[in-house]
Amino acid sequence: MPVSGPWPARARGRRTTIQPLFGIPQARRRRAERTRSGNERLLRAWLADPEEHRRAVCERAELLQPLIFLLSRATALQLMDWGVQPRALIGHSLGEYVAVCVAGAVRLREALLLVQERGRLEDDKAPIGAMLVAELTWEEAQAYECVDDRNGADAWVSRAGNNSRRHVLFSGGRGAVAQLEQRLAKDGVRYQRLPNRKANHTPMMEAAAQPLARLARLIEWSEPVLPVYSTVGGARLGRDRLAEPGYWVSHSILPVRFADALDAARCDAGCQVFLEVGPPAGLAGLAGHHLRRTTLSLRWRRSQGAAKRSSGGYC
Repeated sequence: MPVSGPWPARARGRRTTIQPLFGIPQARRRRAERTRSGNERLLRAWLADPEEHRRAVCERAELLQPLIFLLSRATALQLMDWGVQPRALIGHSLGEYVAVCVAGAVRLREALLLVQERGRLEDDKAPIGAMLVAELTWEEAQAYECVDDRNGADAWVSRAGNNSRRHVLFSGGRGAVAQLEQRLAKDGVRYQRLPNRKANHTPMMEAAAQPLARLARLIEWSEPVLPVYSTVGGARLGRDRLAEPGYWVSHSILPVRFADALDAARCDAGCQVFLEVGPPAGLAGLAGHHLRRTTLSLRWRRSQGAAKRSSGGYC
């Protein structure tokens, strides 16, 4: 049961679904309320009136990432309460924080603090960037990379994720990504610009990622009670790997190896059916394309007008 949530714009406008998840059952709402932060008042205001506070929340990773985390976790736990028991968990980008929490490897409060700090550092320290996804193999995509330190971060674009056998993420400076779009169009390669405003999963995130090590070192990690497959290297995660502070630094800097994690879950855990949990991000389609297996995605209801405003890209 992959746990997802990679694209920030995907959380916009899910009012009719989010409110029941935080209110039913009441025990789950009380658990969420115990994870308080300085941003709690604004997040509560967003839940009450997402249209009024949409911009304030959606343009700040410090607010949006914890919201996606809580929504995805609440959805996964509700499904488990209903008897849908996962054989393994995979999380794409931010979703890996959800996966390890659902698997019992970290307490909710500590996981949420780590996610909030991740978002704050991204807001404060990561340079402006852009991302897109292209229909290329991982090997074909290498020819489109451009790493030129002489001209600054805006000239940098590199592979940022191996999503399936023919879906690769690119990330870099806005100027470099714009040039990449021109090259892809000239070569007849289908692509889609994503709503991300940072160069996620590239070395451009290093200033934002390195401080995570200090907080990760203070967290008490446990052995996961459910198999979790890493999208850093594709292998099954254990307590020792999770407890390495450098792992969470690498998680923000290195490409997302989603396809490798899918392969490992199929071969190691015997997974045949994959369910996407969290705000829709196209992961079910990626898994189905990559593995040629049955995939399912929850149907999310949107508040009025949200479909027009949501700018999430395809994968």
